[in-house]
Amino acid sequence: MMDWLWSLLGYEAELRPPSVNVAVVRIPADKKPAHIITLATTPVSSGPDNFLFHIPDLRPFWKTERAWSFRDCQRLALEQQPKPSCNGVYYIFYSFGLDELTEKINPSVPTYFSGGQVLWGDVFVVKVAPHEYGEHGWAAYEDIGPEFLELMARWPVTRRF
Repeated sequence: MMDWLWSLLGYEAELRPPSVNVAVVRIPADKKPAHIITLATTPVSSGPDNFLFHIPDLRPFWKTERAWSFRDCQRLALEQQPKPSCNGVYYIFYSFGLDELTEKINPSVPTYFSGGQVLWGDVFVVKVAPHEYGEHGWAAYEDIGPEFLELMARWPVTRRF
């Protein structure tokens, strides 16, 4: 509202990435099958994923602010997949706020996503666009299609970190 005044004084308004909707894979901790959901992104300025500048808003699934604060992500690159649309770079999001999560160990997370470590609570798979970053260096996301769920059902895959 006062941006015009601040611009006259030489200050620039803080740029924030716009919220976008993105189709992601949710791997529920309650042993229900993995499925695709659409989430809006939210700006982040702290945490291990702040280099993306905005990430899907996972707070409704992790319930508490502490579980949200204790989030982490791992980069996963898939190549030479039987379904070419599944090739690309993905981020696996999870919380390590163990005391805050309603469901504890997630037995449904494939080991190729977790690198062999145990992940807790609902886990999410998000695909970034081929060049990963868009305008202003913000993450550019790509919707995950149903063929990714088919691919998840028949791994191993060729992966690189």
